[in-house]
Amino acid sequence: GKTEGWKAEHGVASSAGYGSKIDAYHPAGFVVDFKCKDFGATKKARIKGVEIEVPTKVEDFIYPEHTEQLAAYAHALADMGAQPVAGLVKVANIFISTRDPGLVMLYEHDPEETHWGWTACQGRLAAWQGSNKYRSGFYRE
Repeated sequence: GKTEGWKAEHGVASSAGYGSKIDAYHPAGFVVDFKCKDFGATKKARIKGVEIEVPTKVEDFIYPEHTEQLAAYAHALADMGAQPVAGLVKVANIFISTRDPGLVMLYEHDPEETHWGWTACQGRLAAWQGSNKYRSGFYRE
């Protein structure tokens, strides 16, 4: 079936020193994070002082932290041997409307965006470890 092989709410621990639960992933190289958000198929916009309805774009929902989160998941899975090398993994956010039942929007992060998300994530982790004087990493046997 279409859901065969997918894992949901899967816990991961990276030897870099972080862990989490992943909403969904497939060992063939897919990582997905679901976000519930209040949105509809259209939104209000003001053009030259006139309010109009325009189509909602999924790009309006994306923040750098979304990319960092998915990149961290992909690296943790690769670190655990549960997925291919992180750079070969496709990562995506699926936004679920809390306003319009059945309305969902998919945003697939491109590989370069994911690469830079991972770089930013490593920086945040190092900053946290430095601020807390705590090395949270470990070595796998």
